Formats: sequence, C-alpha cells, structure tokens
Amino acid sequence: ARSMTDMHETMLIEVIDQTMAIVYGKDWAHTRLPNCKCDKLLRRSKTKGGLPLEHADFAHYELIMCHDEHFADAFQLGFSEPAVLRDLLKEIGELRAASHHAGRAFGPDDLVKMRVAYAALRKGLSEIWNEVAPDA
Repeated sequence: ARSMTDMHETMLIEVIDQTMAIVYGKDWAHTRLPNCKCDKLLRRSKTKGGLPLEHADFAHYELIMCHDEHFADAFQLGFSEPAVLRDLLKEIGELRAASHHAGRAFGPDDLVKMRVAYAALRKGLSEIWNEVAPDA
C-alpha cells in the first residue's frame, strides 16, 4: 500500500502543479493557494524548503482541486463534479492514513478499495492532463 500511495501521490502532486501552472501561471502557488485556504503550505515551504505541494496532504489536495474556480478552470476536465472528486480524495486520504499508521486497521478489503480509488483518480488526472497538456 505504501509504494502504491507514494507513486500515486507523486503523480497527483505533479498533475496539480503542472495543471495549475498552465491555467494560472508559474507563480500559481503564491496567487492561488491563499484563495483556497492553503497559504499554510507557502509558509511551510518558506521555513522548511521545497515546493508548497511537498508539504500538502489529501486535505490540501481537496481544498485546491475542489475550490470553485480551480475546479471550473481545470479539474472538471477529469471529474464530473466537485463532490465526486472530494469524496474520492477523502476516501484515499482515509485509506492512506489507515495503511501508513500503526494501530489502524487496514486489511485486504481496504487494499482493494485503495486500488479502485487510485484507478479512478488516475483516470481523472489523465483526462485533465490530456486536455491541458496534449503535447506533453
């Protein structure tokens, strides 16, 4: 579950970052993160180093991607409505937490749920990427 999560979270970060840069410009993090209540990521990036999204979790991805403007301008290309994306990100976040933290139950059924959820996420992200960066 950990390697699957690492691979998909890396892909998610990359698609969010690149899509937001294409739609809003290279400085999107500074101009858009405050709008979706994720300016904490800017502060963490400044004090700890790295890109803002390197300090994000699934709650932050949800705030960024499901923000009304961000969803309308970019993420609706891969997901039918914000609630669908929100539910998917919440489910993945909960499964990730269960699989990565001792004391939380995570069994074979959860692994299947995780695989299905990541497949849905991959499909939506691919659709977005094919629209915003068809030549990439």
